[in-house]
Amino acid sequence: MYKKLLFSIGIVISTWHGVYAVSFEVNAPTIINGVQVVPVTVYMDSEGSVVSGVSGSISFPEEMLSLYTISLYDSIVPLWVTQPTLQKDTLNKRSTISFEGIFIGGWSHTYVGSGNPFTKGKLFTILLTPKSNGKGVILFDNVQVHAFDEKATVLTSRTKEHMFTITNVANQNTVPALSLNRKDINSIELLLMDDSSLESQKTYITLTDTKLYSPIRFVKLIQSNESTEPNVTSSLWQEISLPYVISKERGDYIHLYIEYMSGDYTIKTISTVENLNTKQRLFSILNSIIVSVLLVLASVVIIIHAYRHPLNKK
Repeated sequence: MYKKLLFSIGIVISTWHGVYAVSFEVNAPTIINGVQVVPVTVYMDSEGSVVSGVSGSISFPEEMLSLYTISLYDSIVPLWVTQPTLQKDTLNKRSTISFEGIFIGGWSHTYVGSGNPFTKGKLFTILLTPKSNGKGVILFDNVQVHAFDEKATVLTSRTKEHMFTITNVANQNTVPALSLNRKDINSIELLLMDDSSLESQKTYITLTDTKLYSPIRFVKLIQSNESTEPNVTSSLWQEISLPYVISKERGDYIHLYIEYMSGDYTIKTISTVENLNTKQRLFSILNSIIVSVLLVLASVVIIIHAYRHPLNKK
């Protein structure tokens, strides 16, 4: 009787613990102005589970919203079996974005701030344009998550719908354009670093943003010997994914063009000569300390020797 009771309790606890192994939600405004372009970011929260794969779709009313673009920038998915793709559901009059991705080695969290684990990761961001006024909902459908184990066990998941209201759409036949505006975003810092595990200790560039201004749509790069900021319309801009391996032989200055889902952009510049990576700085500091200590020890030895063996006076 006692063993049966423990067994029953164990089943209840296991079931309760596994009810919501993984959750999904979107980050988007609830009140949408008809003249703005709307970023909708899809997040997955592992809630402590180790995930090997994810698939599913999200949908929105076709008569109210249209797809402008899809961004995979900063996605936690390293390998897409099916990149987020637009499909039309004529029966239900909804536009659907289907996706399927694999996590090689498994995924459970990322690290943010001072190294704290963060179990919510971004899958992708879609940019939508309003077409008509009214109330609608963004829905998840056919979401399936597999555990990182021998059987690729299907994990129980939950999804959260997103209600929204669109106002101020004057003409249903017109779609608001994405107008780019230059903004000086001081929270961004460019970093040049070396990693022994990355292509034979080559230098790579990445960025950090202490304040999440808006989801990044894409990043472009120009590397040259000119410190002057390149023109935005220059044909030399190259779209990249961060972190990005650079070659110091291509120039002493790296210019990054960062465009956000909000329609704003900024340009940042870093010198490959003036900015040493963290390892180089530590090595330089350590080397200076060692040299200083050796000089002090040498001076002490000379003083002691002179004290013990004074010169004979004539």
